[in-house]
Amino acid sequence: MVLVLWVAVASFWVTEQVNRQEEQASFTSLAEEADKLARSIEERVDSDREKLTLLAEILAMGEEAPAEYLALYQDTGSFFSRLELLLPGDRVVTADGEEVSAAGRLSFAQEAARGAHVTDRETDLDGQSPVVRHYVPVVRQGQTAALLCGVIELGELAQELPYQPYGGQTAVYLIDGATGDFLVDTWHTGQQPGNIWALGSRPMAEGYNDAQLRQGLVNGESNFVVFRSQTTGEYLYFYYTPLAVNQWRVALSVPEHLVFARAQYVRSLLDRMLAAEGAAFLLYLCWMVYYIRRETREMERQGWEDALTGLYNRNRYQHDLPILAQEGRRELCCIFVDVNGLHELNNTQGHQTGDRMLQEVARQIRQDFGTQWSYRVGGDEFVIFAVDRDREEILRRTRTATRELERKGYYISAGVAWTPAPARDLAPLLQAAEQRMYEAKRSFYQNAAFDRRAR
Repeated sequence: MVLVLWVAVASFWVTEQVNRQEEQASFTSLAEEADKLARSIEERVDSDREKLTLLAEILAMGEEAPAEYLALYQDTGSFFSRLELLLPGDRVVTADGEEVSAAGRLSFAQEAARGAHVTDRETDLDGQSPVVRHYVPVVRQGQTAALLCGVIELGELAQELPYQPYGGQTAVYLIDGATGDFLVDTWHTGQQPGNIWALGSRPMAEGYNDAQLRQGLVNGESNFVVFRSQTTGEYLYFYYTPLAVNQWRVALSVPEHLVFARAQYVRSLLDRMLAAEGAAFLLYLCWMVYYIRRETREMERQGWEDALTGLYNRNRYQHDLPILAQEGRRELCCIFVDVNGLHELNNTQGHQTGDRMLQEVARQIRQDFGTQWSYRVGGDEFVIFAVDRDREEILRRTRTATRELERKGYYISAGVAWTPAPARDLAPLLQAAEQRMYEAKRSFYQNAAFDRRAR
């Protein structure tokens, strides 16, 4: 039992430790997913930079119209929706070769002064669509002759992300930490990217607040907050981490059930294991209770039952006397039985024959009087009690038992006595029944046919 309890306690402890580890692993996985997305974006930006640099070098050497190169460089696995060329005088050469004025929208001087760089969110030449521009200078004779520009249309950027965290089951955000502007917002699909601070306060979980989120995004920290979704009512884990591009931040908004999917799966397995252990323990406990009770009953039976006859023995007789003294409401009857000739039968035919005689007497007692108050109190002596039974019925049953045994060649002497019930003292009743048994025994041996059996 101690071992079982120890195993149960150990199982609960191990389960709790595994749950904690799985929860920690879930947070680690959340961070890893965000980090994978951040690194993949950085790698794509670096790859785009290399492609732009290569094309800028080609443009710097060529005399051909740049529009031919701009038109060729499309759909090449980059973030770019199209390529343009920003010229001095704030003019732009588009991919189809058209040259348009960007005065008031783009400044060649300002962008050239920054060298190769990525802008934050700004407006396209149409004055409406949000874009990000990736500039690389085209240098001739040590001077910036033009700026090659990869235009990233933010409305299409979400589809171009090189990695989909959690298999695409989570909302992805690309945020400018300096302004709060969204570059990517996959939660509010079909809308122009907004601003995270313009969304207002969120119902944060205990221990989290909006100030913590703002500070983390502005300072470029890697952390998370938890708030309740106003749409689904489920807690969302909003994890953010910085990018090595401007002050951009990658953020994931992951439903709680997805964050802890593995932990919940493991927890369900552990719960099943504990349930199985509990069921096994309960079955074992039930079996132990049954076994102990069975063994206790068997020990009691062995301690209170006469092995030869199956009736109660003298120990049970002594135990039941105080109980019998309180039994009944009218009268209590005692029948004292002695088996005649047992000693002689053992001496002449052996103890096995004598045992069979005792067993037959016991069988007859069970048949006529039952076993509740029937006892073998000595080698050849039996005592039977009857509570609130009709006297004539008791005498009739006594005579019937005597005749049935005589028919089989066995002889008994029986003494019957009564006392009012409940009786405070059974001694007079027992003495009276025993005395009448001896009287019957003397009468038996006075018969000439049986005087050879005299003791």
